[in-house]
Amino acid sequence: MSQEVSVPVPESDSAFSLEKTNRLRGMLIVGIFIFHFCGMFPYEIVPGVGHLLVGAFFMLSGFGLMESFKNKKNYLDDFIGKKTARLLVPVWIAGLLVLVFQWFVFDNHSILNDQRYLFDIISGGPASTTTWFVVELIFFYMIFYISFKYLKPKLAIVAVTAMSLLLMALLSQQQPMWYGSGMMFPVGIIWSYYREKIESVKPHGLLIVSICATLILTYAVSKYLEPAINNLIYGNLQCLLVGTILLASLVTRKNNIAQWLAALLLCNIVYYASGVQLGHLDNLATILPLITILSIVAGLDVLSPMTDFMGEISYEFYIIHGMMILVSKAWFPDLMTCLISSFVLSLVFAFVIKRVSNVFFDSKKRKSVTSG
Repeated sequence: MSQEVSVPVPESDSAFSLEKTNRLRGMLIVGIFIFHFCGMFPYEIVPGVGHLLVGAFFMLSGFGLMESFKNKKNYLDDFIGKKTARLLVPVWIAGLLVLVFQWFVFDNHSILNDQRYLFDIISGGPASTTTWFVVELIFFYMIFYISFKYLKPKLAIVAVTAMSLLLMALLSQQQPMWYGSGMMFPVGIIWSYYREKIESVKPHGLLIVSICATLILTYAVSKYLEPAINNLIYGNLQCLLVGTILLASLVTRKNNIAQWLAALLLCNIVYYASGVQLGHLDNLATILPLITILSIVAGLDVLSPMTDFMGEISYEFYIIHGMMILVSKAWFPDLMTCLISSFVLSLVFAFVIKRVSNVFFDSKKRKSVTSG
């Protein structure tokens, strides 16, 4: 009897390869940019995808940490220092840029007397945007480190999930952005732990999962978005279902592009029909179509130079794009000009922040190699 030899799948051929998840991350940040831009103008239709896409970011963060833990020896050595530095150095640079723009564009010479800016300089100042995301990620990094440092993997996953749930519950009286998507971090860790099993699921099974997730998402959003968007259970439920659709999209595309597009199309058809039935379309009708477009763009190899670049600077783009929207709004009253300007400025300054941050970290690497 011949013995079947298991050959590891090359990383680039995996549905969840670094390159594919990086491209998805790049498109998610575009969706968040669209959400924030629309929120600053009197649009009748605003794609309510903010916490859903942030939840996907948390999921990708958890997935990335677990993948590195599985594949890198001594990964937890100096983990907290390295990870927090990677988060905070770009944010400090962004904070200085915020100070410059406040001083010269908005003529706000009293900003240094603003206690909010002084106390929040660690996260870029109150006018940069979404600084809560950085602080929450640091909490998750600490939880991950403590759990995987002292427990076996399965117990560590249980511990991370329990501590994340406790953290979200304790924050239930705070801003909904803090806890409406936070449980996606342990979901990302679980996704990585069972990666091979998830990736081996048959495409038609994922199509069914995607459609069912769409139906449940439609019902949850239509019934609970107002006023219960701040609710811990429903906020994270929506994020979980969007995450399921994104995972199904990644796997289905790897197996068959036609089935991938069909799955996304059917999700949208079911979503639209459900919205009509429930009588709650309005701006909610833009949620899944926008996620679908982002998924398709992230999956097109012909656009990989653009999506790769967006993925590489996604974090820096995230922490500076709000300031760039405000600056463009002050400079350009025309809507389309403001949109283009704010996006281009966000790209430019995200790239600058990335390069300056890399100089700092590259110099540290060179010193450690020299001393070694």
